[in-house]
Order: sequence, then structure tokens, then C-alpha cells
Amino acid sequence: MSRFPLKVKDFSCSLEDFSLEYDAHYKLLSTTPFPSNIEKYYPQEEYISHQNEAKGLVSSVYQIVKNYTSSRKIKLFQKLVDSSSSVLDYGAGNGFLVSKLIMKNWSAFGVEPSSFARKQAEQFNIKLYSSLEELSTQKFSAISLWHVLEHIPNYKEVLTQLTALLEEEGYLILALPNYNSWDATYYNSFWAAYDVPRHAYHFSKESIHILAQEFNFKVRKIQPMLFDSFYVSYLSEKNKGSKIPFIKGIFIGFLSNAVGFLKKEHSSQLYILQKPKKVK
Repeated sequence: MSRFPLKVKDFSCSLEDFSLEYDAHYKLLSTTPFPSNIEKYYPQEEYISHQNEAKGLVSSVYQIVKNYTSSRKIKLFQKLVDSSSSVLDYGAGNGFLVSKLIMKNWSAFGVEPSSFARKQAEQFNIKLYSSLEELSTQKFSAISLWHVLEHIPNYKEVLTQLTALLEEEGYLILALPNYNSWDATYYNSFWAAYDVPRHAYHFSKESIHILAQEFNFKVRKIQPMLFDSFYVSYLSEKNKGSKIPFIKGIFIGFLSNAVGFLKKEHSSQLYILQKPKKVK
């Protein structure tokens, strides 16, 4: 693709430069070089998805939206599987969604590699597991990854593990940034959803169709995640050094969503995949 390779800066932490390399087979981008010690690139106390408290205007808005979207996520689970089923949230962050599911009497589990985030989850009186190996004997009707797959350097290995944990006709739910969105093109190297090097890979709609076929899943539905465009645009404006990033971010977010409805390419998209039933 003509836009890539693209040099992108780590605006959140190190200010180091990385390159986005295009993979023509999987229609995705890879962050190069990927650090051998990725943990040092996570400013844990500032990483907003791991926070439970609102600090400042943007964080307060984020927490309000998080409460709203968690209710939407639960409704999605309710549409897909029976509430008596076991479900897994992989990359559960501070366990907010898992705690909400448990409060509604779901058999919900969470896996979160970050010890800092698992510590945050203790206030919800829930246990998050550190790895999938701890759940190797469990089976799930639905497994969700909310903006997680892009963080995983060995994502195909993890998808193999998740597939094994998923019941026949179970659902895999993937929420991912979309580098083919209008706001990604508009902001180019300043697009915050690249979030290098924390995002090891950057997926497109085509990527997910290719991976679904490779792992023998059916893509049942693709839908936009409309709030993401505003937050990503706000952060992208900050990357550009805008004096009014919140206002500009709201404006660009609206534009991105409008174009997204026309071109079916939103800033972030939700993919609902289903594992087939075994042929006897």
C-alpha cells in the first residue's frame, strides 16, 4: 500500500520512532521493531483502561462512556448466548466488565496479564487469571477481546488457545482499531490508535476475514464502535499539538463516523465470529 511503510512516534511514553510495515498476505500492519521488553512502554498508573477512578475531564467522560458501553457489551452477550453459559473476557483490564457480568449472575471469567491491572480488580472482589493456561479445563460459550488482539505479539498462538477453549458454535468477539478508517488516513502518523509499540499489529476488515477463514470461523457481523472515533481523534489532536484537542477531536470524530457509514470503514469495529459445529 502506498501509505506504508510509515514512521510513527510513541507519543505516550518513550517518544521513540517505529515503522509500520504492510503484510500483503494478511492485509495488516506490524510494528517494527517490536521491543523485547514491552512492559516498560506501559505507563501503568496513567493507562486509562486500567483506571477505576476519574481524574480530569477526559478521564471522567471516559468513565461515563465505559459504564454505558459495558451495558451494551452485556446486552451483546445476552443476544449471543444464554446467561447460564460461561463467558471469558481476555485482556480484562481492571475487571470492570467481568464484575458487571458477575453482578448479573453470569459465570464470567477474566484473564489479564498485567499485575497492576489485576491488583486494581481486587476492589471488585473478583479474581482475574494471569494466563489462559490457568483455564485450560474450562469451556466458554463466548470469548471477548475488547481492544486486546492488537497488543499481542503472538496473536495467532493466542487465537489457537482461545479457539480450543471455545465451545462448538461459540462466539469470538473482537473489538479492533481500523487503519482503513477515514480518521486514520486523515491523521496519518499522528493517528493515536496506532499506539506504537503497545499495538504490535494493526488490523483491517480484510485481515479479520482472512484470519476467520484460517481458524475456520464464520464472520457473523461487523458493526461500528462509534464512541472510539471521538476519543481517538482527541488523542490524535494532542499528538499534533492542538491547542483545543477536545473540540477538534469531537468534530473530526463526527466526520469519521459519517464517512464510516458511507464506506463501511469506521475508526474501530466490532467483529462477531462463530466457531462451527463439528461434522460427525
